[in-house]
Amino acid sequence: GIQTQRIVQKKGKMLVPVPEHFRAPVGDQASKLASKIGIEVRTQLPDLSVCRWKKVHDADKKPMIQRLEVIIVK
Repeated sequence: GIQTQRIVQKKGKMLVPVPEHFRAPVGDQASKLASKIGIEVRTQLPDLSVCRWKKVHDADKKPMIQRLEVIIVK
């Protein structure tokens, strides 16, 4: 959302650690990242009826992941 855009404009990227033992984002920016991922999926996924990320075609996943990697420092 707007807060995520402000962070990226100010700092260039968001610092979002993803520890191996948690395998999930943690820290101050974790909820903003989750929100950004949700927005990205809802606006870019051609078929919103897909129930599992594993069932999304790689051709659809790849551009979304690339856009998210532009704003995230792991």
